[in-house]
Amino acid sequence: MLKREVGLSLLEAVLWRLSVPVVSLIMGIGFSSVGSASPVSDSLPREFQVFRKPMDANDLRMVGFDGRLMSLTDLKGRVVLLNFWRKNCPYCEREKTYLKKMALAVNSPNLVVLCANFWDDPLWIRRYATGNGGDLVFAAKLDDEQSVIKNEVRGRLVGFFIVNRLKEAIYEVKGFPSTYVIDRRGKVIAAHMGMARWDRPSVRRWISGLTADDSSTTSVVDAEYELPSWMDRLLSHPLEQLPEWIHNPSIQKAGGSGDH
Repeated sequence: MLKREVGLSLLEAVLWRLSVPVVSLIMGIGFSSVGSASPVSDSLPREFQVFRKPMDANDLRMVGFDGRLMSLTDLKGRVVLLNFWRKNCPYCEREKTYLKKMALAVNSPNLVVLCANFWDDPLWIRRYATGNGGDLVFAAKLDDEQSVIKNEVRGRLVGFFIVNRLKEAIYEVKGFPSTYVIDRRGKVIAAHMGMARWDRPSVRRWISGLTADDSSTTSVVDAEYELPSWMDRLLSHPLEQLPEWIHNPSIQKAGGSGDH
């Protein structure tokens, strides 16, 4: 997967200001549709962003709850749900319940649910993992590396970048929890921002299909996501040409709220 310098693109900044839930891959895929690039259940919830042109997952070094060094490359050949979470996040806690139910139902050695927390004290994370592991694998940041950089736009925190040893942004986290789905080829095929119901039958079947030795037998959707008309107009104009209510939501158009 291509890397880029830490920063926020104009498109991402506009979408964030409009509070559009987007989890973008750092290499610039942006949000995408359910496409033919990977096996996808016909009924997969639309909040899952499935990338039409999956790229190689950037390697990520971390430490397991047992204190051993681990990396994503060690898990190639297995489906990895790279789940970013942090302490005092109630939705992160609830999602772990759904992740455990899904992992138990799929029951495949080809699935790894990797819960990575690079924001809190590694010692606390290891203690937490001792009583909450089971089908989940927990990881923390390395003590001697900076793994997270704040993503700020005009002084406002809009998320975080996960960085490598060269300080290159390799993953983006705009909210908690956030999850990247990496297939057995080591390709990032999907993402989800916020709590997901991983225990839903459609999601469970999708993950189960990805773990199969021949995942090509899983049904595929080949339909593009159609942008709402207001967003299409928004993204087709430079930021400085946008109406004032975009920059200042408190301003209302005369005669109503406008075509949002």
